[in-house]
Amino acid sequence: MTSWSSYTITSTRALLHPVFLHLALFAAWVPPENQAVSTPGWTYNPSPQVYRTTQRIFSLLALRASQWEGISLSMTARAISALGGALTGKSLPLLEKLSIEIRGTGRPSRLDYFSSAPRLRHVEIKFCRIEIGNVVRDNLCLPWSQMLSYHEQAPPIPNSDDFYVILTTTPHLQSHICTLPLNPQLNFPAAPLGHKALTRLHLKFTSPDSSVLRRLTLPSLKDLSVTSFGIMTIFSDIASLIRRSSCQLQALAILPVCKTWHERSGELSQVLELCPNLTRLCVNSIPPKDTEILAEIDGSTLGSGPIVPALRQLTVCYTVMFPMDEDYAGFDDLARARERMFHDGHTANLLEMSVGMVHYSPFEDQVWAWVLGSLERFPFLYMPEMDQIRKWAEVLHAQLNRKWFDTRRKERGVVMPFLKALELRKTLREMEEFDFASGDVNLLYRGRIPILLELVTSLLPKMFPLNAIFGLSLQANNLYRRWKPLLVEHARVNRRWTAAGGRGIQYVAQRSKRRDNDALVWEMVVGTHPKARSRNEWLDIGIWPEV
Repeated sequence: MTSWSSYTITSTRALLHPVFLHLALFAAWVPPENQAVSTPGWTYNPSPQVYRTTQRIFSLLALRASQWEGISLSMTARAISALGGALTGKSLPLLEKLSIEIRGTGRPSRLDYFSSAPRLRHVEIKFCRIEIGNVVRDNLCLPWSQMLSYHEQAPPIPNSDDFYVILTTTPHLQSHICTLPLNPQLNFPAAPLGHKALTRLHLKFTSPDSSVLRRLTLPSLKDLSVTSFGIMTIFSDIASLIRRSSCQLQALAILPVCKTWHERSGELSQVLELCPNLTRLCVNSIPPKDTEILAEIDGSTLGSGPIVPALRQLTVCYTVMFPMDEDYAGFDDLARARERMFHDGHTANLLEMSVGMVHYSPFEDQVWAWVLGSLERFPFLYMPEMDQIRKWAEVLHAQLNRKWFDTRRKERGVVMPFLKALELRKTLREMEEFDFASGDVNLLYRGRIPILLELVTSLLPKMFPLNAIFGLSLQANNLYRRWKPLLVEHARVNRRWTAAGGRGIQYVAQRSKRRDNDALVWEMVVGTHPKARSRNEWLDIGIWPEV
């Protein structure tokens, strides 16, 4: 007999859209052989019977409701209501995980379908329109007393007391994520509030006021993330929470949205002094003084040794703005210093350090190239020694963009490709004369010549101007094959940072095993393809991005 364990329903368009409807249903079940099977997505054309069809589909799925272990919904309020109707009178004895994303502006009439699920422990709610917030919260009925995790990604409701209510009605809650209103203290009693079970707390304040943290006592807290609009009291509020709770934080994220990080010099270190067992730290900037303290062997003021000696992962992640005045040379000094501390036995873990941004865009490649150059201390782009390198880069860019094939120019036909062919041949010959033994390879890195050359060699021969005459494709590929092993050997010894696509830029320790792998070393030269973090990966470093 087939046992349905979970399913996901995703509507990429608003249900009952007047023009288009796309309803994708994914069902997974476990047959006797314990092999997972999935059904393909279904797309419906708009018709007056769409909603009735949807109801019938949900009714069929609901027949197996007693075997569901997890439900994930991403659709409009009306679609969710249709599912609710199908679940009326159905029991959910095995349901443990529930995720609901309400799309569009509709307001669900009921959200009490899961209130009697005896094993429900983990719930995620997401919606983006503030006008449906009160409706969702007023109609959401869950077995709060048995919740282990409740994550809510939604706009704050003015004067809401949800945060206080949840903490006082969920004695077993271990993980909580939410956004607080502008004045969270208005509906929060002045008396301290304790919660013995909570181990993860991620709060997003929509104002500079984070004073609610001072009223909490969370002795089991291991993972704390605080985002605020402003920085005036965030450090002292976090420090007060840690002292009051006597908790042993292992993960900490401090993400104020402001332009005055550097004015709070030294305050980050004061918080870190209270976290001797911290292994993961995520911030969206580090003032130079704090960078220096983290890099000192005797940085701790509470005893001998470095501050946060167990730190294993340090992520500088820009959540909103990109600070061009960041001390990237200081970051490089910090990463190298912590590596030395580890090998000398002063720290427990080898530090994994990265610099990145929540929302990656390929249009920011030039910015990240500048950051990488600052971390690696490449030569300044406009110094005289870079004149020839910039010219090489210009010619290689032109080849990639096929600017020689410009039908708007009078020289089109033979003349324009001929001139560009001569220019490309001249550039490749100049590059062939570059001496890796005596030349400054960092000039090539600053001009992004290795990645440009690799991209040029990926072009088909017919995409080179007059290739049958000049053989430019072969010339470029021969140069690439000669350069690549030389660049790999140089990077193996000298490079420290690698562009990790959508994950920003990561530090590579001198004794890292990746230096033994030529393919991975080559990634240090040209970077890797963008790969976005999953929501769980963001959660691990203290961020729940708006995705």
